[in-house]
Amino acid sequence: MLGLLVAHRTVVYLGGLAVIALPIALEAAAGITVPRAVRTALVAVTLAVMIVTYLGERRARRAARRGETAEPSYPLRTRLAAVLALAGVAAGLYAALEVNPILGLLFVGGALLFGRIAFRDGEDGDRRAEA
Repeated sequence: MLGLLVAHRTVVYLGGLAVIALPIALEAAAGITVPRAVRTALVAVTLAVMIVTYLGERRARRAARRGETAEPSYPLRTRLAAVLALAGVAAGLYAALEVNPILGLLFVGGALLFGRIAFRDGEDGDRRAEA
């Protein structure tokens, strides 16, 4: 099961964001109200599946490092920043749909910039280590 989630991680992450945003979009577009308890349950289950998928990715990378395949890996700081950036994007989308569209989109933009800076710094650190 874990291997299946990891193999289809892009679908899991994008589908998870869609599941989280769908009830709010339904209410805005069609006037269909989804009870708050249902939305909370959807968010909790979706985030749990996304977290398990991420942990499976980490496990697969560690196993690959122990084997013959040398897969390039990012430092822990960069991976943590990427997770925080993804969480920021998800929170920003939720805020954009639920609270205020402008503030939510600003939050999403900030999270994306944070992730970009983190990966750029990680690459710079790798270049410095190689030199």
